[in-house]
Amino acid sequence: MQSEHEPSYTQPSLILKNIEKSGCVILGLLSAGAYFSVSFPFAAGIALSGFLALGNFRCVELYFDRVFRRNGSGPKWWEHAMYGLRFLILLGAIAGLIAWGQLPVVAVVLGLSAPLMGILSFAVMALAKGETAAKV
Repeated sequence: MQSEHEPSYTQPSLILKNIEKSGCVILGLLSAGAYFSVSFPFAAGIALSGFLALGNFRCVELYFDRVFRRNGSGPKWWEHAMYGLRFLILLGAIAGLIAWGQLPVVAVVLGLSAPLMGILSFAVMALAKGETAAKV
């Protein structure tokens, strides 16, 4: 049975969940705007690389959740290997989007910044609500 103070390994913390939601909203707005104002390949580049970046953000959260768990047992060797393998998978996916998918590089870079935009928009919204920076 999991105690009240022990972190959950299947669900991200509330702050990280809100950051992911903010990133998805911004990603949707960017993709829709690019579709209507630029082109479909540009919108597809933003959307696909944004989903890759948000998935990568989630993997990092799960890894560090396991690294810093309170019961004293750190992650297994294969969890470290999976964490390292995620870099190669992300690099291959980005190369595939640009080389084989022939998506614009600028669009792919914009999509990859979705987690950062999610973090910034979450922080701005939290500060606008009057929350202190320590709570953000």
